[in-house]
Amino acid sequence: MTRSANKQLSDSSTLDSTETTLEKLDSVLAFDYGTQRIGVAAGNRQVGTAQGIDVVIVRDGTPDMDKINNLVDAWKPDCFVVGVPFTESKNSTSLVKEIREFVKLLEQLYTCPVFETNERLSSEESSNRISALERRVSNKKKSDLRNMIAAEIILETFLSSTGKLNRLS
Repeated sequence: MTRSANKQLSDSSTLDSTETTLEKLDSVLAFDYGTQRIGVAAGNRQVGTAQGIDVVIVRDGTPDMDKINNLVDAWKPDCFVVGVPFTESKNSTSLVKEIREFVKLLEQLYTCPVFETNERLSSEESSNRISALERRVSNKKKSDLRNMIAAEIILETFLSSTGKLNRLS
């Protein structure tokens, strides 16, 4: 499979020419990129599922690529989805620039396409989902859980924009 150009999917976009490509992409890994941690979720477009699976540590601006390679080997994704905090003003923040560098890295290392989707509210929503666990989970576990759930929400956004979604959690 040859490397495909990254595609951007926003809430209001149509998939047009991307639809044919998407029909062939079942297994998906999604990333919620952060400056210290990257939440990872796995999903399947045909079944419409999304599940937070892991957190990748970022040190000095560099993600733990060994861990990402292990996840790719284990899950064998057909495509990647990376959350980007699209803003109304379309201004590019330093975080957006880091995320786009991460997207380029994925495109360089792997042959599957990389899609971007709006993740502007994923961290807030993930906090809402774990609020019931506040007393029973340590702060580190909450942080990891928050990152995985944010990646899950990013993947849910992608799946809902491509017509398939069934939440697991």
